[in-house]
Amino acid sequence: MSTTQTSSPVTFQRGLLVFAVYAAVSAAIQLFSGVDYDEISASVSNILTFVVLSVGAGIVGVLILTARWGANDAVFRERPRLDRPAWLWVFPSLFVVVIVGNLAGADWGEWDAAAVLVLLLGCLMVGFGEEIVFRGYVLVGARSRFSETGAWFASSLLFGLFHGTNILTGQAVGTTLRQVGLAFLLGGALYFVRRVSGYLVVGMLLHGLWDFSTFIAAGQGDSHVVDDISGSAALVSLALPLLVITTVVGLVVVLRRSAQHA
Repeated sequence: MSTTQTSSPVTFQRGLLVFAVYAAVSAAIQLFSGVDYDEISASVSNILTFVVLSVGAGIVGVLILTARWGANDAVFRERPRLDRPAWLWVFPSLFVVVIVGNLAGADWGEWDAAAVLVLLLGCLMVGFGEEIVFRGYVLVGARSRFSETGAWFASSLLFGLFHGTNILTGQAVGTTLRQVGLAFLLGGALYFVRRVSGYLVVGMLLHGLWDFSTFIAAGQGDSHVVDDISGSAALVSLALPLLVITTVVGLVVVLRRSAQHA
């Protein structure tokens, strides 16, 4: 456990508070919306209510706290002294490959233009909201209490568990459990996106476009993105396993080196 003191306005307690506020506000609105998780993309009104409204409210709460604490720089910019080997750029590259593969393999004829535009807006908001919470507040805050490996684990674990709330709005248990596991691994990959790029906004954009591409690939009215993602395009079936494997390698190599130099 790291005992290093920091003057950062982002502490682990504040990270957990931001996580609790965002999760409670967004989940409450989604639950009371009456929209089933599997029907999110079925209509523009469903997307607006379940995604845009709920995520938007959660983001407002987080931004109010950010302004109050003066935490913009700590949350949005990576620590400059972290080791950033050039090969870590494989992470954002593989995200791009999966996104392009999903969009290229999608049946765009199933979608109407309004739904696509609103879904894009909603997913970009999800990318912004979830990244500022998990790779922003939780990760940075956990660094004030744990080692870099512990901070990675805490942020990735909470990110995975956060997706378990989808079961409350009708997603099947098995699908939810797979989504929790995939989110944990993707959280690890998005950690490296922040680390190598130096800016949280890069992960926000890739996260949002990832979600958008998986919904588009699944088809309008079908939200089983975990089941459908591997077969949506040839590029995806290759790039997704590579992203998982590279994440594991990155954790062993980069975080182990970070521990040795702590």
